[in-house]
Amino acid sequence: MHQRWPEAQPIDGFAATNVPAGHYAWMLCRASVYSDDPTFHGYVDKITRAYLASLDAPIDAVSQFLVVIHADLSADVYINDFPVAIEARARRAIEAGAGVTKNDISDMRRVVFPGVSFDPTDQVLYCFKADWRFSLFFDLTRNLDVEKMALDLGQMRRALWYRAVYRTIEDTAELDAMRVDGWFPFIEIIAQFEQIAELYQNRFAFEERMDAFLDGFTPDRIQSIVERWWGRPRLAERRESIEAGIGAYLQGDQAGYLLCMPRLYADIDCIMKSQFYADTGKDRVRGQQKAWSRHFADLGVAASGDETSLFLARHFQRYLEESFFAPFNIETGEIPPSRNSVLHGALGLEGYTRARALQAILILDQLCHYLLSAESSQGAQTPPDSST
Repeated sequence: MHQRWPEAQPIDGFAATNVPAGHYAWMLCRASVYSDDPTFHGYVDKITRAYLASLDAPIDAVSQFLVVIHADLSADVYINDFPVAIEARARRAIEAGAGVTKNDISDMRRVVFPGVSFDPTDQVLYCFKADWRFSLFFDLTRNLDVEKMALDLGQMRRALWYRAVYRTIEDTAELDAMRVDGWFPFIEIIAQFEQIAELYQNRFAFEERMDAFLDGFTPDRIQSIVERWWGRPRLAERRESIEAGIGAYLQGDQAGYLLCMPRLYADIDCIMKSQFYADTGKDRVRGQQKAWSRHFADLGVAASGDETSLFLARHFQRYLEESFFAPFNIETGEIPPSRNSVLHGALGLEGYTRARALQAILILDQLCHYLLSAESSQGAQTPPDSST
């Protein structure tokens, strides 16, 4: 539904607090607010009364709305069935017209409205629903930056679609528990990460449920992951070694994991060192493992263009430093599975597990995504036409 109003109710912001007459107070003119924030409902109620209540649409049936108030106070109001386009990064080759699911994307960057034009003096109010949560964006400044709005809306939709991921990285205790076991919201499992998060929130039948998750990594899925690596020269130059490690993993027994982990851990080590040297010209630096981790996090931010993207580059830096490169101490018996304990032969046989071997594959895949070329990290140039 789209309606054009000749004159809309003026609005320049929302009062941030109660304020008596004659006193100063803050007015909120631009914000992103989620439905679990108590202020969300107050804002939406006011917007509903001012711009939606008179429309022929039951409020309970509204899943999204867009209100654009022009400088002359005329307004365009859109309800539910208006085009919305999401710029997302594909994890695999996708043909035009093919259906796309969360499993097919590794990140999303922008949200735009094909067929809707904006002027810098326009005011915008946009609310949308994902699962059972809503998000509200408004810019009432009369100084609209359309590109910044598109990026902000992309960030908001990421936050709703991948709530389990962002909730987990904000929960230090839960993330630390996962990190101890070698888990992280790897790009390959972003769409499934809620399953891992639920395991750590409720450990009932933990081993059985974890096995069921690991069973989802069939030989076909592993091969589909690995095939995308060879377009990255840094991984392609170690193809023979990496394929040996993958072949060992696919044996599906501890003998295979015993061969897989040292092989792939050494490959990860060499790839990070080689890329660091190629980019900086430095061979050995003090605290080199932290330097490599920081450098790959920088690459991840550059590839995604956003510190808050689903690449989670800064969080992955910490994961590498505290999990993959974790130290060990034979005297105290503190020997976690890590690059250092494995390649120094200190890890006991019980540490060579299917989960740890799979995590090595997922780490390699994460590095692959961070090693995107400048061309592939560019966004889609033109949003789709609303008629397509």
